[in-house]
Amino acid sequence: MSNPTLRNQILGAIRLLTVGTVSPSIRQIAKHIGSSPSPVYGALEQMRDDGLIDWTQGRACSFVILREGPPREQMAAWSDAEIRRVSMELHEISRERGLDRVMVPA
Repeated sequence: MSNPTLRNQILGAIRLLTVGTVSPSIRQIAKHIGSSPSPVYGALEQMRDDGLIDWTQGRACSFVILREGPPREQMAAWSDAEIRRVSMELHEISRERGLDRVMVPA
């Protein structure tokens, strides 16, 4: 389980410190949020596994934020009706775009 505060700090640092297409290094992110590189790297890997960010392996300063939205912890508190509403909206958008189905990472 990852720390949502650390995730938010990392995302904020990436947004703030990215210049053009060059994102900050892990050390720069760690320094910006007052952490050491090791927990930042661990959180980045978890965020990548969760589909929040990506980067080119072996290429420094290549972080890209893939998706933003409410944190999972917040969505878990949504009512069943809210989940159904959001699901239907996503289904409509997918159909409008001609997608047969929305692929969700396992």
